[in-house]
Amino acid sequence: MWQEKIQDELKRRKMTQEDLAIDADLSQSAISAFLSGRKNPSLDSLEKIVTALDMSLYQLFDTTHSEKGSLQADEFKRLKLQIHQLVDSSDLSQVHSLSLLLSITRKFLR
Repeated sequence: MWQEKIQDELKRRKMTQEDLAIDADLSQSAISAFLSGRKNPSLDSLEKIVTALDMSLYQLFDTTHSEKGSLQADEFKRLKLQIHQLVDSSDLSQVHSLSLLLSITRKFLR
């Protein structure tokens, strides 16, 4: 899942959640809630997080290089739910990023 990728990247960079919060201009409690799955981030928050880690949304959701090589059914269901929540809460300024997420998801359906 994307949360694990963020946590792995934090370990690799020897960063804390607090460091990420500062770099992403988000609260540490928000970062903690996102990474624990207690709260779903907005698309804007996801963009801030990946930018702070020099990543892209594609890299965050790309699972082609994972051990299993493709999304598992439960991972896909969670991703699909997150996309639907983003659609429900998004405004027009987030359409481009949402479109990117949808194209990544579509790639795994083939």
